[in-house]
Amino acid sequence: MVSASSLKINNKCDQYVAPSQCTSGQLTLFPHLAPSPFKSPSQAGPSLMSLFLLAKLLAATRANKAMSRAEVNFTPGNSAVAAFINLSNMFGYSVATELTGSGCADYVCNIASGCPVSGPGGSCVSPCCKDFDSCQGASSCPAGGRGDVGGGPGPQANFYKGACPNSYAWGDQDSDEPTQNLGGYCKGDDIEVTLCPGKPSSKL
Repeated sequence: MVSASSLKINNKCDQYVAPSQCTSGQLTLFPHLAPSPFKSPSQAGPSLMSLFLLAKLLAATRANKAMSRAEVNFTPGNSAVAAFINLSNMFGYSVATELTGSGCADYVCNIASGCPVSGPGGSCVSPCCKDFDSCQGASSCPAGGRGDVGGGPGPQANFYKGACPNSYAWGDQDSDEPTQNLGGYCKGDDIEVTLCPGKPSSKL
């Protein structure tokens, strides 16, 4: 029996967004997404999908660009846990994002103002960065408790943790703060990402 999982992206922003999808280490670039729904091809079999959501102005390949990140781990064939979802600001913040699916909590990150280190187009660069010019994204963070490069909290981590309490601010945050509720299991494998959802950050 084959289980097909799907990821739908709804763009409610008033601007184009340039999403890219990383599946099993392979990066797929989508065309700029106009304000309208988009559904990715169905995924057959186990897969890891990380969706990087870049505002149109952030399409450059510089290390100090900002990328909101939504991660979906599909586990086809598991009737109890069909997917695991989470949001992350380890690569910065570029657009308000909502991530949800059937049988799981609704995760939202929406930073209205107050970025400690601003990036292009009103974005916020990685919490690992002390300033814009020396920013190397998440790689600017120290090694974490598990020895991960970029696994520990950076100098701006507390701002991100306060602005989006249910989104990763550093790589090892789930083990450093196991009660922070940084991800959730879904009973269904139809997952939706909504950009500019018009909702405040979740506090689960």
